[in-house]
Amino acid sequence: MNKLVTLFFLILFAISCSQPDYDLLIKNGMIYDGSGTVPAEGHVLVHDGVIVQAGNFDLTTLTASITIDAEGHVISPGFIDSHSRGEPLETPRFDNFLSMGVTTITLGLVGTSPGAEDLASWMSSVDEKGTGPNIIHFTGHSTIRELTGIPRQEDVDASYIDAMREQLQDAMDEGSFGLSLGLEFEPGSFAGRDELVDLASAVADRGGILMGHVRSEDDDRIDDSVIELMEIGLEADVQTHISHLKIVFADDPQRAEDVLELIEEARQSGLRVTSDLYPYIASFTTIGLVFPDWANTQEEFDEAIETRRDELSDYLRNRIEQRNGPEATLFGPEPWTGLTRAEVADELDNPFEEG
Repeated sequence: MNKLVTLFFLILFAISCSQPDYDLLIKNGMIYDGSGTVPAEGHVLVHDGVIVQAGNFDLTTLTASITIDAEGHVISPGFIDSHSRGEPLETPRFDNFLSMGVTTITLGLVGTSPGAEDLASWMSSVDEKGTGPNIIHFTGHSTIRELTGIPRQEDVDASYIDAMREQLQDAMDEGSFGLSLGLEFEPGSFAGRDELVDLASAVADRGGILMGHVRSEDDDRIDDSVIELMEIGLEADVQTHISHLKIVFADDPQRAEDVLELIEEARQSGLRVTSDLYPYIASFTTIGLVFPDWANTQEEFDEAIETRRDELSDYLRNRIEQRNGPEATLFGPEPWTGLTRAEVADELDNPFEEG
């Protein structure tokens, strides 16, 4: 019996010795820990999904199920993409983001958000599906404006604003991080100052973020548009973020410095304001942005075609030329996916501004 007991414990000891101490070891990399401190070469140990040790420690006394030699590479926390697009119920893995090291994405930006009618159910469905990166949800101002049936005008009855505020508060109680604005697009473009401050205050009450696409990114309007958003944030005392900051129709780098100076002045005034920008020289949006204010809606467009066609054509031609011409305008939607505006014009045998 004693021999059997001894053998049993020897087997247990052998099994325990063969079990790795940790799940993952990343060694010999340059560690950027996200704090802004100077990076240093070292190793990272992970167990049960948690980083248990990071730095330059002895590797001879530990084992790991997976070991990655990161010599010549950087080890860093996952990146947060502060301006994302995607459908988590259709492509939950988001391999495009994961392949770039993005582990958290934001959805519901520029005033339009998913799951607005029943956010709790939408979030439950996303959790059940399982996603690659984490997801930060924002409630779209244009979306809740549509859901509450607000007329497309600036001055609206207070009952409409109360209804929007209630929807926003409910969404944030269910897990939304704040409110996103798309002031350059309908119907968000109809919102006046009082409406926006009221909703931003609701975000502040719940410790959320106001994420705003400014009213215009054009060179002659960008200053006022950035100031408008920051004044709303300051009046509501809410953390404010400017989405994909850029200047359209400008080619002087000093203009960028001018806008950044406005942001710095707002910070000195006490506003908690940040911004993001594209990592490339391009933009992705609707072709409607090249249209004048007097031809934005379908009704206005139809009237412009009837009464101001030549003026509209001249306007569109100039705007597209200012955006580097029809060769630089690429279509995403079918049936012209992947073609430039110039190629479509050739195929239709029309001037590029004519449709």
